[in-house]
Amino acid sequence: MGHKKRVNWDEIIDSWSTRRPLPEHVDFQIVNAVHVGHEPGDTPPLEDGQPVPGCSCFKCTGVVKTKAPRPHRLDRLPVEAARHVPVLDLVERLGMVPARRVGKEYLVHCFMHEDNRPSLSLNATTGLWYCPVCAIGGDGIELWRRVRGLSFADAVREVAA
Repeated sequence: MGHKKRVNWDEIIDSWSTRRPLPEHVDFQIVNAVHVGHEPGDTPPLEDGQPVPGCSCFKCTGVVKTKAPRPHRLDRLPVEAARHVPVLDLVERLGMVPARRVGKEYLVHCFMHEDNRPSLSLNATTGLWYCPVCAIGGDGIELWRRVRGLSFADAVREVAA
């Protein structure tokens, strides 16, 4: 079984002593040098100003990076309205009938796993739910999103409707 020779990065940099100050993309140049089998003392595989493989800057790619404009949304998501919908109402709308009340909480069959005994607990006071078997929980919007398989925005719109 052959072992790869360990390359000393500092030796490669020192062997480029004529290139002071070090090039702007020296880290990418060293990775490229090691990739092509560069040894300390060899002439650098790239000349100054030559594009460096692996670097994504303008100098190396010629591509100007711009942030994509965010789409302007006139309609705001009714998140606050959705958060005020009681979790027990959402459970009823989803067809998940609470099995029994235990103190301040209600237990229902979990929709994420085969549940012989109700394990998903709903707290009507806080509006939160949690399944200890799945170790997943959240608010009413998250419950709606997971049961219906929707994005957050779509779940907010449906819950608030």
